[in-house]
Amino acid sequence: FHGHIVGIATVNILFEPSYNKIGYLESFVVDPTVRGQGIGNKIWNEVEAWCRDRNVRLDFTSSSSRQDAHRFYLKHGAIIRDTTVFRFAPKD
Repeated sequence: FHGHIVGIATVNILFEPSYNKIGYLESFVVDPTVRGQGIGNKIWNEVEAWCRDRNVRLDFTSSSSRQDAHRFYLKHGAIIRDTTVFRFAPKD
């Protein structure tokens, strides 16, 4: 898109004895001005290929309010896991 960044994906990799490698999708963003033009599909396909080539399982979370994102992930083969997310925040 004329030299402009219109989307990103960030994956962090952990090496664990139980599975070998787990990737955590930390961010997956497409500029709202170019949504619907296939940019998200291209980025997702690259992330998926990168993980597959390295035998990396990809895990990620998505806010319950992000229904468009959920439909996108499900369309691309992701499954919803039965889990609960916890957060610990140390007090100052």
